[in-house]
Amino acid sequence: MKFVLQKYLYMLRKDRSTWRNMVTSIFSQTGNELFFLFCVSLHEFSVWAISRREKDLRDKIKNLQLYKQKLVEENIPIT
Repeated sequence: MKFVLQKYLYMLRKDRSTWRNMVTSIFSQTGNELFFLFCVSLHEFSVWAISRREKDLRDKIKNLQLYKQKLVEENIPIT
């Protein structure tokens, strides 16, 4: 079962669009609904965490751009 989970995580990192096929194949191989729900939950959490990190990074970039603009307006050299 550990191999199946590692294979799923690899596919999730490789291409998010294949997760449904992967989880469906896991369900057909194991027949375990609880494991199936675990895989779906893991995927949803991963996608949520990735999108949250992307949003945080976009916010940081925007703040840095605003700070840079403020420095330029005040004629403070940027090093």
